[in-house]
Amino acid sequence: MKQFQKGLLILLSICLLGCGTSVNTSIKDDDVVSIASTYSLGTINPLNMDWSFINYYVLSMEFLPLATVNADYSLSMALAESIEQIDSKTFQVVLKKDAHWSDLTPITVDDVIYTILAMSSKEVGNFNFDFSVFEGIQPGGERDLDENGQVKGLEKIDDKTMRFHLKSPMSKYTFMNNIMVWICILPSHVLSKVPYEDLISSTFFQTPDVVSGPYKMVSYDMNHYVNMVKNENYFKGSAKIPYLEFRILEANELVLQVQANNLDVIVPSLAEIPVSDRALLNTIDHINVNWCDPITDELTFFQTENLSDPMVRKAFVMAMNREEIKDGLLKGKGEVLDGVIPSVSMYYDGKEKNIPYDPTQARKILEDAHFDFDRVYHWYISSSDTTGSYALQIIQQQLSQIGVQIELKTVDFATLLGLGGSKEIDLFSLPYTITPNDYYGDLSSLVDSSPSWTNYQDKTLHQYLLDTQTATSIQQLKDLYGKIDAILVQDLPLFSLYKSSNPGIVNKQLKNVHVNIYGTFNNIQDWEKE
Repeated sequence: MKQFQKGLLILLSICLLGCGTSVNTSIKDDDVVSIASTYSLGTINPLNMDWSFINYYVLSMEFLPLATVNADYSLSMALAESIEQIDSKTFQVVLKKDAHWSDLTPITVDDVIYTILAMSSKEVGNFNFDFSVFEGIQPGGERDLDENGQVKGLEKIDDKTMRFHLKSPMSKYTFMNNIMVWICILPSHVLSKVPYEDLISSTFFQTPDVVSGPYKMVSYDMNHYVNMVKNENYFKGSAKIPYLEFRILEANELVLQVQANNLDVIVPSLAEIPVSDRALLNTIDHINVNWCDPITDELTFFQTENLSDPMVRKAFVMAMNREEIKDGLLKGKGEVLDGVIPSVSMYYDGKEKNIPYDPTQARKILEDAHFDFDRVYHWYISSSDTTGSYALQIIQQQLSQIGVQIELKTVDFATLLGLGGSKEIDLFSLPYTITPNDYYGDLSSLVDSSPSWTNYQDKTLHQYLLDTQTATSIQQLKDLYGKIDAILVQDLPLFSLYKSSNPGIVNKQLKNVHVNIYGTFNNIQDWEKE
C-alpha cells in the first residue's frame, strides 16, 4: 500500500464521517495516480496564473482553458469547439455545445468574458498577461465601454459564440498559444457577485465545488502536495481513476520514489530527473521511459546593464565548452544550438549560428575591452535545477581559466523569478520551454520589453517580431525567426547553455498515458490503472 498524503485521507474521513458514514481511510493503489513535481505550487487561484507549468497543470485540472497543446505541438480544443481567424485582428471562438460545469450549468461566453475582465481588472492586477491587446482594455485595467456598456474587444454573439477584437494584428499561433491555452476559464454564475478586490483571497479556490475539468482540489500544501478527487460530472466523461496527487519532491528523491513504486508519472516540464540518477532508470522494470524532444532550453540571461558590451558577453560564451557538457553531463541527450529555435521546430532554418569554443580568443576579447578581472560576477540558478547546477559548476571552472570570477548563487525558483532583471544579478539560468509553434509572446517579454529579465531592446528585432504577426506562411515565419535568432546570437542578451532531452516516466500499470512535455494530461479522464 502506498503512503498517500494524509491531507486527502483526513479530508475524506471528515466528509464521510460527517455524513454519518463509517469509512476505511485506506485508498487502494488502483484508485490514485501520483505525479511528481520538483516545483512548489505558486497559487491555487487561476486569476493569479503565471507561466509556470506546475500552476498551469494543477489549475487546468479544475478549470479548463479554451485549448491545450498536444505532444506534437499542435493545438487541441478543450472548452472551445473551434477557433477561427476572421482577419488579422479578429478571432471567433465557438464553445463546445456539451461543455458544462460540475453543477451541470452550461459553460458560456459569459464565463470567458468574466474571466478575462476579472484577470485584467485593477483589483486583481495580473500583469503576467497583457490584456491591453484587446479593444477597450487599457494597461492597468482601465476599460473603454461601448454604448451597451460592454468591452468592444470581447464581443458576445450568442451563449456559445464570441469574437475577440484586437488593437493590432496577431497571428493565430500567438493567439492560440497565449490567450487560448493559458487562461483557465472560471464560473461566472458562482463568482460574479464577489467583488474583484475579494477574488484573490476567496476561499472558493481552496476547495472549489464547481469546476469544468476532470478533477478538483480537496487539500494542498504549497510546498509538499496537492490532492484531487475526480469530477463525477465531467462533460468529457468521469475519470476512471478516482484520485490524483501531485507530490512536490526534491530532485534527488525522484528515482528513489520511482524505485519504491511510490510515483506513477514524471512529466519533464514538472520534474527533471538529475543526470546522475538517469542510468538507474534502465534498472527499473515497472516503468516505461520516453525521452522527449530537446525543446527545454537551459536559457541564460545577461543583465545587460551590468554587462553592457556584447563582445564581453560573447567572450563569456566562447570560454564555455558546451559540447563537452552536452556529451559528458547530458550523455548526448540534447543539443547545443545558439538562438532560441530548436532543431525540431518548424521555424528552424538550419543555418549554423553557434559561437565556437575558443578560450584563447575569449581572453583576448576581454583584454581588448579592458574588462575588470578583479570583479566577481554573480550567477544565479534555481535550487530545483539540478542539471543546470552541475553545468554551472563546470562553467565556473572554465571561466576561471580565462580570469573571469564567478560566484554561483542558488535560490528557490520563486526567488529567482523575482530577482530576474535586477542589478543584483549579472547572469541567471533556468530551464525554459517555449512551445515550438510560437515564439512571439516569450521573445516579446524577454528581449523586447522594458523592464525585462535582460533589459535589452533592439529596433530591428522589434520590427521582425511585429512582422511575425502578419506573416502568411511557414516559410515567412522561418525566415523571420532565423533573422531574430541571428540578432540574438550577435548581441547575446541571452543564450542557450544547451537544449536538453529529458526523460518522462510512466508506471507500466497505467494505460492510455503518453508522457511528454506537452499533452500528457489532455486525455487524463481515459487513464486506467491495472
